Amino acid sequence: MKKKYYIDLTLLIIMLILSAFTITSIDNYTYAVIFIAFLVLSVYVNFKFRIVLKYPYEGKLSIGEDMSFFLVLLGKIAYIMGLINVVFVNPHENLDFIVYTLFVFMLDALIFKGTSYVYKNKLIYNFSKVIDFGDIKIYEVREEFLNMFYLTVYLQNNEIFKLRLSDTSYRGYQKFKSNSH
Repeated sequence: MKKKYYIDLTLLIIMLILSAFTITSIDNYTYAVIFIAFLVLSVYVNFKFRIVLKYPYEGKLSIGEDMSFFLVLLGKIAYIMGLINVVFVNPHENLDFIVYTLFVFMLDALIFKGTSYVYKNKLIYNFSKVIDFGDIKIYEVREEFLNMFYLTVYLQNNEIFKLRLSDTSYRGYQKFKSNSH
């Protein structure tokens, strides 16, 4: 997952540099707002995603996680191509389809940010909160679909989290729990 983070960061840096030089050249203010919103969301998701540097994602990603990450990268590529198209190639054309497609990629970036996984004796929740397994009172599996387990986790302090774990992360958590008892 660290490699994926660096790929994402590289594309984000390209987006930032390109945007710094071209965003003021966009004639359509709605387009400019959409590009800026996508850029801000991309920075936010990458900022959260960097947790994999401290707590590496171990094991195999689920099909959904792989697809979600692929769509995040595709969104960044679409941003770069769309910005070039809007500023340099067809600045006076109606490019609504190209620009409004970024909303779909924004939604996917938010879904990707919802990734949770297990690292050693910790649960990493939504790429942001680190929960020690000892803080988990109980959990219940709501459903399993496409190698993903959808869980409700109840903490000792009465916080409740709904999350999804890949098959590998879920099995890692179960293995740790069975070894600790």
